[in-house]
Amino acid sequence: MKSIAYCLFTLALFAAPIHAEVPPCPPDTHSEGAAPPQGFERKCVTATGIAEGPWLTWYSSGQLMSERGMKQGREHGRQRSWWPNGQLMMEGISYEGSRYKGFKYWSINGAPAELNLETQTVTKQLDNKSQPAPRPAP
Repeated sequence: MKSIAYCLFTLALFAAPIHAEVPPCPPDTHSEGAAPPQGFERKCVTATGIAEGPWLTWYSSGQLMSERGMKQGREHGRQRSWWPNGQLMMEGISYEGSRYKGFKYWSINGAPAELNLETQTVTKQLDNKSQPAPRPAP
């Protein structure tokens, strides 16, 4: 009986709420988009359209997909994402657009997972493609 109660408690901690309570936008921002059932994304933006404050997205089922904190258009604060079944996928803290070590990841069935991305090659390829084409000699 004790193990069943523990499992239910653990599921309650990690399950993403359906139709999560939408936090208010910070001063000098306004809400864009809508929570279910009217929409699938709601974020706070400044008058110039820069994301500032909470940004939530939902699956078409109404299940919460992600909850991000934003500051001047970059991730800032608590970041969380869920799998479509409600299992927590990712959780961590960002600071002014940088994700710090300590981000945790889980598989769709709840097992802790490790995410190792090697982006140096991809980044260099993208950087090279973004350079303007050389001009022909006159």
